[in-house]
Amino acid sequence: QRGQLDSVLTEMFELHRQWPSDARVCGRLARLLLQRGLVHYGRGAIEVAVEDWRRARQLDPQLASVAQLLDSASRELSQPPR
Repeated sequence: QRGQLDSVLTEMFELHRQWPSDARVCGRLARLLLQRGLVHYGRGAIEVAVEDWRRARQLDPQLASVAQLLDSASRELSQPPR
């Protein structure tokens, strides 16, 4: 599954380079970055997940769940280790 997501993201990044203002490309790329961020988060790579979610938010500020995920992950990163 991960290889497929990475492959699709590679193609979407290329499309975004060609058409950076296309709302369809930006929206699809943002949703894919949201998904990849969830994969990273599930594996404990919170910093990497936050990077993906920030980029997703830049591409599509209306993506509803990104703001909540960023808020939650940022609080988790700021807490001292147990």
